[in-house]
Amino acid sequence: MNLPKAPAAYDAADQAQVRRVLETEDKKAVKIDKPIDRLLFKSPNGALFYLSVSNAGAAVWTAA
Repeated sequence: MNLPKAPAAYDAADQAQVRRVLETEDKKAVKIDKPIDRLLFKSPNGALFYLSVSNAGAAVWTAA
């Protein structure tokens, strides 16, 4: 996350911008108490794979 440099004096517009950035980044973060559809993994050779759960409850690996 890249936040702008803080001004020398309090600036309401700057604070509003910082809060928008923080809220946007917070929405992107995975929450421990929220369900997720799948996880993305990167193998040592750079290939991407998803781990998800089927309707039958089985773990499923798929190439991204």
